[in-house]
Amino acid sequence: MLFSENPDQLIDELKDYIQIASSYDCSRIQNLLLATENTYIIALLGTKLFNRIAKDQTTFPDEIGMCRKAVANITVYENFTLLNTLLLSGGFARVAGENTDSLYRYQEEDLKQIFRRNGFDQLDLIINHFLDKIDSFPEFKESEYYKAGRGELIPDRFVFSQYYKPIGHIVFRYLQAFIRRAEDLDISDIVDLSELRQAVLSGTISDQQQRTIELVRPVIVCLAVAYAMEDMGVNIDNAGIWMERRVAADGIREKNPPDTILVNTLVSKYRNMANRYLRELQKHLSGATNTNPLIRDNKNKKTTWQ
Repeated sequence: MLFSENPDQLIDELKDYIQIASSYDCSRIQNLLLATENTYIIALLGTKLFNRIAKDQTTFPDEIGMCRKAVANITVYENFTLLNTLLLSGGFARVAGENTDSLYRYQEEDLKQIFRRNGFDQLDLIINHFLDKIDSFPEFKESEYYKAGRGELIPDRFVFSQYYKPIGHIVFRYLQAFIRRAEDLDISDIVDLSELRQAVLSGTISDQQQRTIELVRPVIVCLAVAYAMEDMGVNIDNAGIWMERRVAADGIREKNPPDTILVNTLVSKYRNMANRYLRELQKHLSGATNTNPLIRDNKNKKTTWQ
């Protein structure tokens, strides 16, 4: 566990990342911290790397601090209402102190967004840290997050964001299912993706293959965004945040989903963009069919997405 089980020590540890009273009842938050740790930190880093840094915290103070900051802020954000209520004999009641006033609704919402940003932005920093220091932390290569991007045409959020907008690592992880759908259902009939993936994985990419990859990537990204919006009734704002009634991508929850008309408009927009990119890809493929074994024979076929 990243945090101490000793109540007094736990309070001191939490004070480094969130404002918390010395008299706070730690039993209200200990299990929530552990759940967040399992859901986000262990899921991203993998059990082997997590155990290494958690069992020898004095050796890895920077890594522990980064992870604690994410866990503390995400825990408060995701459990904001729960941490502000008590179950009494007559039902739920709001926690209030004798000498303190409750926050206004808008203040609560602003505070929640601060916890949200501090927590989920920190997850991006954590992943970047371990990617940059992969030689010092080779266990990260065994994590599902790391392995998921190996040999893929859209390996990470940075490539994805070249054709969309900046998104976080967590959002990208949930978009990977839609990326794969676009590849399997829409692109595999045009290009032999298995050959391209093998070339990417081996690092031996020809100039022709590189050009094909450059042209196929925006098609995949636009279709993946359209599939995500279409399937889940979601939108993705400028920060790459999913918004709907309950969103798994980064725990963000909004009571009201986006307007259906808006979602449908965005789906059409990204499908149209995919078609425009597709035309450029097809021009490239038509000139390479005779020399490039990666190109499937689609003579007299037209591929469009409506």
